[in-house]
Amino acid sequence: MEVKRLEGKGNKIKLLFKGVDTPLMNGLRRTAMAGIPVIAIEDVTFFENDSPISDEMLAHRLGMLPIESTKEIKEGDEFSFTLQKEGPGTVYAKDIQGKDPKTKIAASKTPITELDKKQSIKLEMKAIAGKGSQHAKWQAGIISYKNLPKITVDEDCEKGKSIVDSCPVNVLELRNKKVVLADAPGCTLCGNCRDTCKEGHVHIDYQQDQFVVDMESHGGIENERILLKSIEVLQEKAQSFKKALKSRE
Repeated sequence: MEVKRLEGKGNKIKLLFKGVDTPLMNGLRRTAMAGIPVIAIEDVTFFENDSPISDEMLAHRLGMLPIESTKEIKEGDEFSFTLQKEGPGTVYAKDIQGKDPKTKIAASKTPITELDKKQSIKLEMKAIAGKGSQHAKWQAGIISYKNLPKITVDEDCEKGKSIVDSCPVNVLELRNKKVVLADAPGCTLCGNCRDTCKEGHVHIDYQQDQFVVDMESHGGIENERILLKSIEVLQEKAQSFKKALKSRE
């Protein structure tokens, strides 16, 4: 298996996987989204809340905040946070303080609520490491994949320039009067090139063992770490399955 980084910016990354099949990619995607431990606020104890947002709604907002940690975590680990602030002003995620210095709220600029003069908020929170299979707040990020597109144009096609111009994402080029797919990962498979040539000279196919993967972390765990943790989980499950099979022999 070969993995190549195509692009990355902020919490988003695009990768190219070679030498893999669809079952493996689907297993990796499902594990990344639902099978690795992620920290999220589970319980909130309110002592004061003069803000315009009710306790229940505020607890929901806090529960969806991404939490990052530099330490290794496992499912069931607990962490404590506090929030205390007086108005006037906006309450941000950065105002939340954690007892563990290695664990903090990731999206620090996220607004929580607004406080007017003589208004205040005071609460305590318990965060737990859980998995996305239990609730979306424990989802590390979003990951999708597609087979690497493959577009070929017959040599006797006379609409080369028209086919290239029909591409809305400009991934086709004309080289020596021949249409080539210059940027396969960027192809959206819209079919415009095929529809432009009514004679059927354009053929759209897929690379069966190559996949373009798009990942977007929610902010609590970096994309690279999500990928590595997902592979570890898959390896552990494979070993467990192997042992179970041997025990039946």
